[in-house]
Amino acid sequence: MFRGAAIQLQEFCKKEEDRHVKEYQPGKNDDYINAYFTERELRQKQNNHAEMFDDFTLNRNLDILFKAGTETTTTTLRWGLLYMMMHPDVQRKVQQEIDDVIGSDRSPTMEDKLRMPYTDATLLEIARRATIVPLNVPHRTTEDVQLDHFIIPKDATILTNLWAVHHDEKLFPDPFSFRPERFINERGQFVKHQAVIPFSLGKRFCLGEPLARMELFLYFTTILQKFTIVNPEGQVLTHDGIHSTVHGPKHYKLKAIPREGY
Repeated sequence: MFRGAAIQLQEFCKKEEDRHVKEYQPGKNDDYINAYFTERELRQKQNNHAEMFDDFTLNRNLDILFKAGTETTTTTLRWGLLYMMMHPDVQRKVQQEIDDVIGSDRSPTMEDKLRMPYTDATLLEIARRATIVPLNVPHRTTEDVQLDHFIIPKDATILTNLWAVHHDEKLFPDPFSFRPERFINERGQFVKHQAVIPFSLGKRFCLGEPLARMELFLYFTTILQKFTIVNPEGQVLTHDGIHSTVHGPKHYKLKAIPREGY
């Protein structure tokens, strides 16, 4: 089933690439593929590594953007709603911030995010506590690298233990507790922690990070703006997840109660 979906995605991306090739006009940057073609043309004129913008790389980038915008985002949101059921005090604080900044007359926008430090901190704590890609995705060294007293040879496969970083007691006291307040300073401002790296680091960080962060903020705030998420009676909830390539929560049910005035 998964293989079939992956093939369908590849076919869809190839179809879109072919359509864009036929319809492309120089300087047209209305979507990612057209902007990619524009950058490639510019680099060809400047003789500036245009080979980096080949069709294979475009296809792989589209694949990453779709996957980063679906599976990982969905899994993170599932964790987020689970944590809201398990920590209703956090949910109430997020909803209060939504009421104060956004209200009930309009939908959330990305401009609201700058004025919502507690919601921002909650989303960061969801990413840290859930760590949906515990061992990151495989990377490869392109040359010999010395790390402290160790030599990592060229072409070695590198797996980064993000779970260990996100649950390091030296970095995050009481790491298995869900506490968004750890990212709020004494002035009530959001403070991003450099060790929370769900999208990895460096030049090869996740291409879909901006898209995923945007989707998570908008989905999360829209849901909590209109509903209160509660645990159906008799259901035992757990922080334990299902460990695989993507670390997802165990199956659960939720009850969404419409908020008064929405």
